[in-house]
Amino acid sequence: MIRPLLAATFAGWFLCGLAEPWPEFRGPRGDGTTPSRHLPVTWSASENVVWETDLPGRGWSSPVIWDRLLWMATALEDGHSLRAIAVDADSG
Repeated sequence: MIRPLLAATFAGWFLCGLAEPWPEFRGPRGDGTTPSRHLPVTWSASENVVWETDLPGRGWSSPVIWDRLLWMATALEDGHSLRAIAVDADSG
């Protein structure tokens, strides 16, 4: 199962004012930086979590955030199915 806390954390970054979409690994400029301010630097099961939801399979990618959607790739345990999943960044 994809770690729901990870998905919620990325959504939290977006909801805290990410100035631009996060389209790929290491972000919009490919260097892992963002001009956004006041982003969380720590998190746990209860700290800096906006929402959490269970997702099928195992996560295999860096999440993409675009137009209030959080996109992730997942693969089922048997390896016969690879899927893209999008969840609402506001609610999961």
